[in-house]
Amino acid sequence: MTKDTVNAKTLAGVLGITEQYVNKLAKLGILEKIGRGEFPFASNIARFITYRKASEGPQTQNWKEAYWQEKAKHEKTLRQRAEIKLGYTQGKYNDETKMEYVLTEMLVTFRNRMLGVPYKLAPVLVGVETVNEAESIITKELCEVLEELKYYDPAMFGRGGEIGQ
Repeated sequence: MTKDTVNAKTLAGVLGITEQYVNKLAKLGILEKIGRGEFPFASNIARFITYRKASEGPQTQNWKEAYWQEKAKHEKTLRQRAEIKLGYTQGKYNDETKMEYVLTEMLVTFRNRMLGVPYKLAPVLVGVETVNEAESIITKELCEVLEELKYYDPAMFGRGGEIGQ
């Protein structure tokens, strides 16, 4: 090992991460690995800083405003769901309201999962080199999110199902 290269343990110590994470980042192409357990020191410091900045997202006021607007929408939806559930348990609503509740529950869950996709994939896509790889990763994640929709049981819309389960 020359003085321009370091092993995974040394690089992990400098970056403040684990050796396993260093190896994972190298496998994803985020960090450069030359030979068995050898990492170019200076270039990998720069690559890691670039990766962290990209995975953190924009640090602007607009980003903060957008976050709080989304959070407010989310809280409003949660409140509406709770009000519908309470009204139904108090006998104020009929089966149409129950169907609305179940659909709202399903769509809110789906919406939240979809909004989480960019945050989950951004760090992974930073190290991707080809469009085909990126498409494959995005498609796989979206299919996982869509897969959850098929688990909503049609019986939830009948009279036998209990609201809020």
